[in-house]
Amino acid sequence: MATSLWKFIKSKVAPTDRSKISELLAFNKGAQHGFPECPTALSSDPLLSLLAVGTGLGVVAVYGAPGVELIYRDEKQTAVKQLHFIPNEGRLVVILEGGHVTLLELNAKEDVTSIENVKSIHSAKLENVTASVVASTDAGHVLVAGTKDGNVLAWTLPALEAVEGVSLDALKPKDNIEASISSEEKKVEEVVSSEKKPDAALEQKAETTTLSEKTTPTVNPAVISVAAHPQQGSVILVGFANGQIAIYNMDTKALQHVHHEQALTSVCWHSNGTAFTASFDDGFHVTWDVPVGWDASTGLSASKPQATYGPFPCQAIRKILVQSPSSLSAGPILLFSGGLPAREERFVDRHTVTLVDAKNTTAFDFPTPVIDFTVLVDSAVPSEPHSLVVLLQTRLVVIDLTNDKYPEIVAPHLVNLYAPITFFELYDNVSADLLTELEDLGKKPNEYRPFGGYSPKCSQRQWPINGGVSLAAAEVSQHDLLITAHGDGCLRFWDVSGLQLRFLYKLDAPTRYYHIEEDVKVDDETHDIWPPFRRFGFNVEAVSDPRLQIQKFAFDPLSKTLAVGGKAGQVIVYQFSKEYAIVNFHTVKVQLVGEEFGYVWRGTQSLAYREGNLESFAGFQGVLNVQLDPPSEVTALTIQPEWQLLAVGSGHGFALIDYAHQRQLFTHTTLNPTDAVAAHENLQQKVKNAGDTIRRSLRRIPRPHLNLRSPSSYAFGSSSNGHDNAASDKTGKIDEEVELTGERSLVSPIRPVAGSSTVTDQATVNGDGDLEVHTVITEKSVTVGEDGTKETVEVKKELTEIVAPVAFQKSVQ
Repeated sequence: MATSLWKFIKSKVAPTDRSKISELLAFNKGAQHGFPECPTALSSDPLLSLLAVGTGLGVVAVYGAPGVELIYRDEKQTAVKQLHFIPNEGRLVVILEGGHVTLLELNAKEDVTSIENVKSIHSAKLENVTASVVASTDAGHVLVAGTKDGNVLAWTLPALEAVEGVSLDALKPKDNIEASISSEEKKVEEVVSSEKKPDAALEQKAETTTLSEKTTPTVNPAVISVAAHPQQGSVILVGFANGQIAIYNMDTKALQHVHHEQALTSVCWHSNGTAFTASFDDGFHVTWDVPVGWDASTGLSASKPQATYGPFPCQAIRKILVQSPSSLSAGPILLFSGGLPAREERFVDRHTVTLVDAKNTTAFDFPTPVIDFTVLVDSAVPSEPHSLVVLLQTRLVVIDLTNDKYPEIVAPHLVNLYAPITFFELYDNVSADLLTELEDLGKKPNEYRPFGGYSPKCSQRQWPINGGVSLAAAEVSQHDLLITAHGDGCLRFWDVSGLQLRFLYKLDAPTRYYHIEEDVKVDDETHDIWPPFRRFGFNVEAVSDPRLQIQKFAFDPLSKTLAVGGKAGQVIVYQFSKEYAIVNFHTVKVQLVGEEFGYVWRGTQSLAYREGNLESFAGFQGVLNVQLDPPSEVTALTIQPEWQLLAVGSGHGFALIDYAHQRQLFTHTTLNPTDAVAAHENLQQKVKNAGDTIRRSLRRIPRPHLNLRSPSSYAFGSSSNGHDNAASDKTGKIDEEVELTGERSLVSPIRPVAGSSTVTDQATVNGDGDLEVHTVITEKSVTVGEDGTKETVEVKKELTEIVAPVAFQKSVQ
């Protein structure tokens, strides 16, 4: 029918105007659920309590309170490199690949908020942007960006116009060494100068030269990181790849440089604005104190380089943040990604964000690389962080920092669908009571989740980002249910009635109905190694047996009957119940291919199932197991709840089952006997062909023969009967033939024969040009006398055989 409809539509549209086909097929995207693909950037607005995520496909998603989701898509799907909120204005600055900058606004029309593109610019100078920040000056907000070439650029916001009359070229590292070295290096140079001796002038010169070489900046080092002062937004930090950091006041034009000899990776202000910290590629970080009322003449003191996982070199710290709580006894909170020990292999594949406070050091371990992270603070108390947001490649993790155990806050947005998804079905217009029952069951404890949906590993706090008001709940006219099947044998139930994807219930893998060797579960905390790792985002309930992978399922919302088909030909029928019960679990075996076919199954074996009375918790309780033979994967599955019938099919046939009376009603084999015989003969022919191929390959292996080209194997000389020329001609022919034999050796090695005999062959050319093969057979025997002495007897037999050149050539071939 679909093909006929498509032909009808094409017949009504002229070939030159095929663009109208999209108008006739009015498919509009309604809602997008799950985690965005290829995340690349993260930003937050603490005043508006909003969170934004950019992707490599040109998508910018803004999230607020549960149900508040705004999506913007770039027409050219240009990748998002960086994005920043303009504080408390509802605007987003998005830097795209190729030198494009877009300004997005959150505009409300008729009580509905949407995200719109209000302005876009393109600049060749922005093609190599490596770092950017939104700074607040006396004239307004400014976008400051650094490039790979070491340039620092500025644009006014929201006009996106280049800043006039302001040159940021002075921020580049200076050629003057004295201006680029830190105060600590100056002290070292002064000490060396004070201890200078007349007879050590040459040594002092060498030391000074070495210091100069270390502090000389590279040509146009790239800008690695840019940060704005949390209170004085006009004061910015610009970190360069060669370890230099420029402190610049965009209002007063005050500028100062500090330097560290390691390659810089990140720089940040402390939340109270009294210091800044820089991280480097060796895992160390250095802090500079900045007094209140800083100007260019103020001397800055640097702390000693520190490494949390030192003292040996560590991995590079990719990003660093420092929060300074108002309580002085608490001390600063240090957060950084990377920085693990570099010499130990067990840290190579870990993706971590480390938290260091006055009491403990904790490493948050994640299954995928960390794209970015930030902290959430209360607008009233900006120095007190309450949540840590970590953006991974596959999910978003929010950690509660107000609890010493650092539990995870369940996110209503960016829900991970736990790929791979093997099958899914959408059931529209289901009853609201069904969704309520599933949600209540998801919160109740059971065997697999003793604390229910609210595990003690999850925080009881509400979602910390609460900007906006959701209008989706009042607009829901019908309730829709989405069921997803996964490769670990689990089913997950989702409420997709509105714009928000809401998790309801999880049906675990049916390991209680089969004899399955489960993997040893890894604890989320490690106490035997330092630092203690806390795991987030790992699917610890995964089952390793691939036969539990779900291929098909069928669900009836009215009778609440569920049938699930797996990869090994197994089908489990579930009945929904709100109470705990002991259920008689029975198995029905279905033979799809009869013995008359002579068919032999060489695939995956079926699961070892359990039978009898089994305990079942509230929810979906298994009542029947159907096992197909051969145990190939289930390809089709459906149920008829009124007649209580189950139809299941595979690649070998299909069957009809009465699951109420637990008996088989009908089977049909789709395998043709002729095809079965042909398949068997084809298999035999393949085996035979494989054997012939192996034989031909073995025959091509070079075998040892007499080597006529070896001087020790033959001799040339004149014959007494005057046939020298003939012998030379025949020998040349033989020698030419030997060239064609490649690496075949014509001198046979000593080969063992029966007993302790050995055979040696020697070939020469006689005067007639014929080949004479001399064979010497040596037989050794050991005799034992009456007195116990051993005597070795050796007997040699010599045989001579004349081989004509033509016959020899044929034997070689």
